Amino acid sequence: YLIFVSYMVNDSIGGDGDGVLNPGEQGKIIVTIENVQGWDDAQFVDAVLRCNDPRISIIDSTGDYGTIVDGQSKDNASDPFEVLGVEGGSLDPVSMTLYVTAVGSSGSYWIELEFDMEFGWMQSGWPVQSEQVKTSPAVVDLNNDYIGEVIYGSEGGNLFVKNYRGEDFSTFPYHVSNKLWASPAVGDVDNDGVIDIAFAGFNNNIYLVDRLGNLSWSVTTGGPVIATPALSDLDNDNKLEIIVGSFDKKLYVLKSDGTPFNTNFPLSLPDASMITAGCAVGDINGDYTKEIIVATYGGNVYAVSPDGTILTGWPFHTGGNIWDAPSIANLD
Repeated sequence: YLIFVSYMVNDSIGGDGDGVLNPGEQGKIIVTIENVQGWDDAQFVDAVLRCNDPRISIIDSTGDYGTIVDGQSKDNASDPFEVLGVEGGSLDPVSMTLYVTAVGSSGSYWIELEFDMEFGWMQSGWPVQSEQVKTSPAVVDLNNDYIGEVIYGSEGGNLFVKNYRGEDFSTFPYHVSNKLWASPAVGDVDNDGVIDIAFAGFNNNIYLVDRLGNLSWSVTTGGPVIATPALSDLDNDNKLEIIVGSFDKKLYVLKSDGTPFNTNFPLSLPDASMITAGCAVGDINGDYTKEIIVATYGGNVYAVSPDGTILTGWPFHTGGNIWDAPSIANLD
C-alpha cells in the first residue's frame, strides 16, 4: 500500500534555487513515496504527475521508482518530474496528483496520491517571524557570494541579518539596549574591502559593526536617534563619513573611526528642533563639494557644507513638521 510522504523542488538551474517554484521558473520535482509496512514489496513502480492548474506546465510527467520494499520509502531523484511555472494567476498552492502503478504478489496495483505544491513569489524560509519591525530593510551581499543578505532592526533592539533562506547570518542578531527605528546604512566605511553596517537606536547611540557582527565603535548622542544614517565621502579620502541627526537637535558627521569630522560637528542647528529624518548628500551648487541636506521636525530644511557652515539662502521653511528624508535631484 503506497502513500505520499513529501516532495522537493530543485530549481537551482531553472530558477533561484530556493526550493519554491516561482512564476517563470523551471524546476525538477522529487516525490517520496512510502510502502506501508505489512504489505507486499511494490515492484516496477512508475508514476505519472498530473496537474489541471493552468499555472503549471508539465515538461516531464513520468518518474521511475523501481522497487519499494515493504516498510520503506523511496524517491524519484534519479528520474525526477519537470515542470514550468506559468506567469499570471494567483499565488496559492497548486494541487498535484501522482498516478502510481506497481506490481505485487497479488497482481497489478494503482493509486492516485494528491499533494499541494507551494507556488508563488514567497521565498523559502520566508516570512521570518520576529519582533515588531519599523525599519526599512537593506539588502546587500555581505560575503561576496553574489546573494544578498537582508538587514533590519527591531523594536526589541536587535539588528538582524538574514540570508536568502531567512536564517541568521554569522553571529547576528546584534543586540542593543533599546529599540531600533532607524534603518541601517551599508557600505565599506573604512575602505578595507569589507562591508560595514551603520545604524542607530533609541538608546542615543550610533553604531558601526562589521559584516560578522563585531562592533567597530559606538558614539553616544544627547537623545534618541530614529533617522537613517547617510554614508558619503566628504573629503575624498576614499573613506565614508557617517551623517545622521539626533533628537538632541544636533547633526552628527563622524569619520570612519567614529571621531567627529571636524571641530564644528556635532552641529546645533538654529531652530533648535529635533532631527527625525535622514539626510541627503550631494553637490547642490556646482562647487565640486558635497553639501548635507538635513531637515528638522520644526519644518526647516538646511544645506550644510562639510565645514559646518549653513549655505546662504538656507534654511527653507516648509510650514509643517518633517518626518521624511529629503532627496536631491537635477530637475532642470
